[in-house]
Amino acid sequence: MKDLTEISHLMDTLNIVADKISAYGKISRPYGTEDSLLVHEVHIIDYIGRHDIVTASDIVSVTYKTKGAISQTLNKLAELGLIDRTEHPDDKRKQRLILTEKGMVVFDHHKEKDLVAYSRYQSRLEGVSDEDLRTANAIIKIIFKL
Repeated sequence: MKDLTEISHLMDTLNIVADKISAYGKISRPYGTEDSLLVHEVHIIDYIGRHDIVTASDIVSVTYKTKGAISQTLNKLAELGLIDRTEHPDDKRKQRLILTEKGMVVFDHHKEKDLVAYSRYQSRLEGVSDEDLRTANAIIKIIFKL
């Protein structure tokens, strides 16, 4: 059996991480346009930009957010001129989400910010092996049933 003290320490750390992520997610930031966006909005733009065919249902399934919350976010992104809804090529009942030119600016800017952050993390993790990272990732997926 696992040491409950160590599991408790791990959960304490994960709770601190969750609090930091939550605080970060509540602050709007610019991503290369005049609009300030929340991190979950940018991650939806990122998902659309990385996939050829995306629907609102796809976004719901990868974000664990409700249909209503995703619908509101997509409406906001459309109003800001960052995404468009077009006819789905395979299913006329669905709408395909695509990035506009302005949405591509946000997508590219976010990608650049990620590379800077990943480089910073790489420096912090200098003594950590790829195997250690895979193990940490696997542990988090097990705990949260991802």
